[in-house]
Amino acid sequence: MSAQIESLEDLRTLNRIAETLNRARDVNSALYTALGTLIPLMGLQTGWISLVDPDTGQFHLAAYVNLPDELSPENTAVWQGTCTCQELARENALDRAYTEVHCSRLASLPTCSKGLRVHASTPLLAGDHLLGILNVAAPDWSAFDDRSLMLLSSVGKQIGTALERARLYDRLKEKRHHEQATLVDFSRKLLSRLDLADLTQFLTREIVNLLDADACSLVMPSQDNDRLEFVASHGWREDPLQSGHTIPLNAGSGPEWAMIHQQNLLVTDLDYDDPTLWSSDWLEAEGFRAHAVIPLISEDRSLGALVINNRTPRLLRQDELRLLQLMSQQAALAIDSARLLEERTRRLQLEQELAIGRQIQASLLPASLPSIPGYEFAMLYQPAREVGGDFYDFCQNSGKENKLCIFIGDVSGKGIPAAMFMAMCRTHVRSSMLSGRTPAQALSRANTMILNDSRDGLFLSAIGASLNPETHQVTYANAGHDRPLMVRHGGTRIETLNAKGIILGAFDSVQLEEQVIEMQPGDELILFTDGVKDALNASGEPFGLEGLKRTLENASHESARKTVSTIANALKTHRGHASQTDDVTVLVIRRDIQAGIRPVEADDTERRLAA
Repeated sequence: MSAQIESLEDLRTLNRIAETLNRARDVNSALYTALGTLIPLMGLQTGWISLVDPDTGQFHLAAYVNLPDELSPENTAVWQGTCTCQELARENALDRAYTEVHCSRLASLPTCSKGLRVHASTPLLAGDHLLGILNVAAPDWSAFDDRSLMLLSSVGKQIGTALERARLYDRLKEKRHHEQATLVDFSRKLLSRLDLADLTQFLTREIVNLLDADACSLVMPSQDNDRLEFVASHGWREDPLQSGHTIPLNAGSGPEWAMIHQQNLLVTDLDYDDPTLWSSDWLEAEGFRAHAVIPLISEDRSLGALVINNRTPRLLRQDELRLLQLMSQQAALAIDSARLLEERTRRLQLEQELAIGRQIQASLLPASLPSIPGYEFAMLYQPAREVGGDFYDFCQNSGKENKLCIFIGDVSGKGIPAAMFMAMCRTHVRSSMLSGRTPAQALSRANTMILNDSRDGLFLSAIGASLNPETHQVTYANAGHDRPLMVRHGGTRIETLNAKGIILGAFDSVQLEEQVIEMQPGDELILFTDGVKDALNASGEPFGLEGLKRTLENASHESARKTVSTIANALKTHRGHASQTDDVTVLVIRRDIQAGIRPVEADDTERRLAA
């Protein structure tokens, strides 16, 4: 839960900064509070804010925290003239949410007691108008991570909004005092809402009340990004959410136009001036005559659009429009923060689900490998970061010959469903093999039980085998799994074991071919899952069956453990820095070298039996 708590703490701190800026009568003094709160939250020590003088166009130092002595405000020579970030701002190059800058002002100092050399800058904007720059300094780039830069950008947006609101307040103090107080209250209530549904419904309701509009709705792209969906609405005769109404993309609608161009769309009277092409019967039934469409923009992305409707012609005044734009900026920030929190919460839930699945999977694997005189067993089991379905098992057959039953399989799917399906399959296969059935009979019986119990549409590929340590014969059947390899003594020959069969859990009746192969001294039987062949490098190239065969050809075959180690190293070398995407399971069974080795002939090592 640490990531969720961290997100909540960040949002609470951003809310406190917003409230400080919203309530402050003197915004310049509030800048010190905002900066002093932001700097430790980012894990830094030093920052400053430079504002543009509206009369001269020159930058001046407005607020600062923990400047080194060399950058003291009393040292006027250091602060005279321009610097890199100010030059970028004048050239409109400081147009991103944040920009990492090699600071010319810091570089000009012979020494710097705090070791500061770089800073991250975010513009303080009112629309496209530059009001100032917020800088946070550090010794090197490693001090800035995605989270801290997101906080920097968010606070920069809040300060820019507060500065513009303060200037608007100064110009319209007498006329718009009530609206400004309403905006402060609106911002506080908006940013206190962490639930996305609650936030968006509050947004549409408050805009209707604040602007004395007839209706308001919020539309956002669908998950498939093929239409615009209503997220919240207020004042409609027929609620578009409950009715399931959507707006198709590429149809020429007003919200789509505003989001694409990131511009406001204002229509005083739809009966005489409607620049949009799209309409519908259910929209016309609302009787709207005028509307204003305001895009919600965050980090240069259009999150959606606010649509303010009236049932009589209406032209929004400039002060109403400016107030609406300020609210849309606050709304975009709040929606982005709420969506980020929801995404992190879902990711935490998924991680918890995967952890449970991993525990289920690990609890079902054998605690140790078999110990049979004359044989050596070695295992490579590398689960991927996500829960997969690889598993293996050993058990003693209840028959007179005391055979060792061996099973390796791979279920389809991921997560908890795959882990539960794997547990069920293991139980059915184990019970079928313990009953004394041959591998083909056991897998067929397991298929019937899986079909009776499973409702998830998952399936299983598997190999069932039995080893007779007296005759050194391995009887096996393959149910749609990767074909095993037999490496003859010393790697002199690699044979592919070609018994045929289909997957379990998909068809009512399965036909499985059963084969018997004799293991000579020094022979190794290699069973593996598709995670070996499908292991990808950074270029997307799979390791492949040929890669496995080349690895076995070059192996020393001194022991089963040595062979497994060779395969593991080859896979690691092939993947390089690429991440593992699927479970990898390899089982090596080796018959010890004994005196009197007779030549191996193909005809007497393999025979076919009817399933």
